[in-house]
Amino acid sequence: MHSLRHLAQDQAKPIDPSQFQSVLLGEVLKDTLSEFQALAAMRDVQLHTRLSRRSVWVHPLSLQRLVRNLLSNALRYGASGGKVLLGTRLQGERLWLWCIDRGEGMSQAQLEACFKAFGNSGNSSHIPQSLGLGLFSVKQLALHMQTPVRVRSQSGKGVAIGIGLAVTAPRH
Repeated sequence: MHSLRHLAQDQAKPIDPSQFQSVLLGEVLKDTLSEFQALAAMRDVQLHTRLSRRSVWVHPLSLQRLVRNLLSNALRYGASGGKVLLGTRLQGERLWLWCIDRGEGMSQAQLEACFKAFGNSGNSSHIPQSLGLGLFSVKQLALHMQTPVRVRSQSGKGVAIGIGLAVTAPRH
């Protein structure tokens, strides 16, 4: 229900550009990553982070919600005892934030539907199914932050979802 409320609010109003800030990823995601480290340990998943020290131009709360949805999805559909990586890679003027799991991955049909509301991209029979809003929410938040999203997957090999964040000058 929490996700539904936020999605309704997100649909109602775009993010005010004055709410964007230049932030270091590690700083803005510190609490979120701490929370998910504990959750990953409970699910017997190794969560690794490799975040750049570059500053990015984002709406901090939206970025936190977006990463929370990425990690929730990766932990839900990644194989138990597996690995999840949240890392960055610089490409031009974008710092790509990638969430990569080594779970069961998605077929081409699942890739085409993964960002639709109430769709389930995973194919886990042993895990209770969610509402199917995690990746839809990621796409919506990325649209509101005007940042591109990429997804790569191969059935049986895991999923990689990237968000292209604008790089900014370092803070003083």
